[in-house]
Amino acid sequence: MLNRSANSSPFLGNALLYTIGSMITPAIGLILLPVYTSYLTPGEYGTITTIQALAGILQLVMLLSLHGAITRLYYEFLEKPNEQKTYLGSIFLFVLLFSSALSIFLFVLKPIIGSLLFKNIPVDPFYFYFIILSFFTSLSSIFHSVIRVKERPWSMIGGYMLKGILILSISLVVIIKLEMGASGALLANVMAEGIVLLVYFFICKRDMILSLSKPYIWMSLTFSIPLLPHTLSNWFIVASDRIILEKFIPLDQLGYYSLAAQMATVLRLLYMSINSAYVPRYNLLQKQGKTTENMNTYFFAIILVTGFLAIVSSGFLLQLLASESYYPAQKFLPFLFIGEMIQGVNFIIAAKLLYSKKTGSVSASSFIAGAINLVINLSLIPVIGVWGAVVSTIAAESIRFGFNFMWLKRMKRLHL
Repeated sequence: MLNRSANSSPFLGNALLYTIGSMITPAIGLILLPVYTSYLTPGEYGTITTIQALAGILQLVMLLSLHGAITRLYYEFLEKPNEQKTYLGSIFLFVLLFSSALSIFLFVLKPIIGSLLFKNIPVDPFYFYFIILSFFTSLSSIFHSVIRVKERPWSMIGGYMLKGILILSISLVVIIKLEMGASGALLANVMAEGIVLLVYFFICKRDMILSLSKPYIWMSLTFSIPLLPHTLSNWFIVASDRIILEKFIPLDQLGYYSLAAQMATVLRLLYMSINSAYVPRYNLLQKQGKTTENMNTYFFAIILVTGFLAIVSSGFLLQLLASESYYPAQKFLPFLFIGEMIQGVNFIIAAKLLYSKKTGSVSASSFIAGAINLVINLSLIPVIGVWGAVVSTIAAESIRFGFNFMWLKRMKRLHL
């Protein structure tokens, strides 16, 4: 019993710190909501979230899921500090070179790709923000993984605090004083991400030996590439609806849905931050042959309690944070919160599969769910608008959970 408690204590402590840190940026976003909803039209707010959604998928392509490989394969080099540093340095340098080359390629093809991506949103300056934001966040994700495996949550908190302060201060200037609208809001994000990226580099450089070790890169790509459909499918489930909605509904309607989705994202980020502490601790305890039962119970209980509280208080939260012109977003909130709760439970199951290197199973679940999500979006959004996106989100998260649960049951039967 004492052993279980001891094993759970570092997880709970790190989970709390990661949660505090990663919730700083969403908290700043919530603080800025009254500014956004007062100084930006729903259409401008819809533009911001659409660019952020696009940056989300490009970031994943730039990363090739290698941030996930770090949190698993780093533990293959226990008691080998120089190999750990070489491994981390190789992955960072590879992602830096790959994301730089991809960014240059996309800038060259701007006339073609820009016209394909946007229908109601101007290509300039939003195409630029889309690529630069993706580049900065992809590199930051590598540093986040380094900090997690080193179990230094205070470094993460410092980075999130700095980013939150920068976004808040710059946004107030460019939106209120300079009246730059949606462009100003995205500029604030780009500047904050760039500054924090430099800070992360100086924090993590002692943990890396910059080199391009082909065996380490190949080992990581072998692990991560099968996960790419999983991570891309996750984007389709979470954010592709905004890209499709932009083609079929007015930007004002997109703004209402985007606000509801943004508020639901706070719940997602809460679960992701807990998962940031959960996965490294789970992998380490499994490697040491220790129990993870208490951690699973704590995580599940947090999902149930926070999800219920979010649903019952959704109307109050919207009235507290947004101006009256955005109140139509309230009808979507409870359903989006349910989708986030299902995704939170899926984190627990996915951790078990990924530790057993069942990346193909996890990817298959996400790929199937993402494909169904895309089909539902394309089928229902032209007919029922925003409600088509709501239906597709809950359906996709449920399908992904169901498949991962099936894989886990099958894996356990094979080990009996």
